Amino acid sequence: MKRLTLILILALLWVNILPLTVLAHGVEFKYESNSSYLITGFFDDGSPLSAAQVTIYAPDDPKKPWGTGISDEQGQYLLTPDLTKPGIWTVQFRKAGHGGTINLDIGGQMGSSSSTAHSTTQIVLMVIAVLWGFVGTALYFKRERR
Repeated sequence: MKRLTLILILALLWVNILPLTVLAHGVEFKYESNSSYLITGFFDDGSPLSAAQVTIYAPDDPKKPWGTGISDEQGQYLLTPDLTKPGIWTVQFRKAGHGGTINLDIGGQMGSSSSTAHSTTQIVLMVIAVLWGFVGTALYFKRERR
């Protein structure tokens, strides 16, 4: 009986000391998003603002252009802002005296990471399974030998 009690106490200590993720053999994923913005410019009649001059202003210096470019045939420009500069980014399209401005609110933590986690039910079931294994092992050694 003392041996069974000792085994159960050691089993409970072992379960409570080790992190549950070690017992669960969990899997963890991490990812980073590199956010880009596809901006499309159109004239009032619906035709694309193709080959327009594009000027980008970062939030830390709204007077000095952060970058420049030219829109494609469909009036599209792909902006990949510096995610370390959160705030309002201004993008201007200009062509032959026509154009417009769009402001993009880009948050500070656009790059994100995530990890998978087990639900509470899964954790409880795993702990019960481990404890049941310890009890079964203890009962095996406790049995009478013939």
